Amino acid sequence: MSTKDHSPTLQGGRGEGPGAQSDLSAGLANRTREEVPEKRRQASKLNSSYFIKLLLEKKYGLPYRVVDAIVAHFMRFIEDTRVMPVIWHQSLLAFVQRYKNELRKEDKDDLRILLKRQKHKLVTPEIIRELDSSRNRGEKEDNLMLISRPISVINKTIEEDRFDIPDVPMEED
Repeated sequence: MSTKDHSPTLQGGRGEGPGAQSDLSAGLANRTREEVPEKRRQASKLNSSYFIKLLLEKKYGLPYRVVDAIVAHFMRFIEDTRVMPVIWHQSLLAFVQRYKNELRKEDKDDLRILLKRQKHKLVTPEIIRELDSSRNRGEKEDNLMLISRPISVINKTIEEDRFDIPDVPMEED
C-alpha cells in the first residue's frame, strides 16, 4: 500500500493547501491524547507545575477566567492519592501569594479543602496564612482589617510647662 492509502487527511480537498499542516497537527494531538496512558497524563499534570510557577512569578495581571482556570487546575488533584512534589506546592503558593485578592470565597474554601488532603509540612501553613490574610474578589480593602489588635485612642491633650526643664549635667572643661 502507498502512503496515500494510510493518510486520508493528506488526500485531496481539505488536506491540501495552507491549513493542511494545522489540521494534521490537531489530529495528531487528539490521537496522542487518546493513546497516552493515564499514568503519563498524570505525570504531565505534575510537570506543568514548573511552567505554572514560572509564569506566576512573572506577576502578570490575569483576567478572572484565567485565575479561575488555575484554581480548577489545582482542584483536579483533590482526589489524587499520591504525595505531591514540592514544586506542586510551591506553584500553588506562588499562585495564592500573587492572586489571593482575586480569588472568590468559594475558591478559597475549595483550596483549604485541597490543602487538607495534599499537605506539605512547610508550604501548606504558608498557603493557609496567605488565604486567611486576604480579601475576597470584589470586596473593598478595609484598612481597619489590617490592624491585628485594637488601638486605644487617647483624646486628652498633653499639657506641658515650658519652664519645667530638667537639669542636664554638664561635663567640666
